[in-house]
Amino acid sequence: MDSTIGRPALEIENLVYRYPDATAGVSEFALSILSFSAETRSITVLTGENGSGKTTLLKILAGLIEPSSGSIQGSDCVLVHQEPYL
Repeated sequence: MDSTIGRPALEIENLVYRYPDATAGVSEFALSILSFSAETRSITVLTGENGSGKTTLLKILAGLIEPSSGSIQGSDCVLVHQEPYL
């Protein structure tokens, strides 16, 4: 029996990301309190309007940028921030 069945493959809770605005000294929210889970062996679609944070979320999941707050947990992995190779 597969131990991952019935467990989410990915859980995101209260994820927040703010883009700093160096000129005004204020932050602009790219993601604000995002929470969801993606089930094991399922297809998850990420949709939204322009500027809704889809690319920002994928950059966070890829470890290219760090969230301002919140948690990301995987059933068999740990998300670790690393410097981009670009």
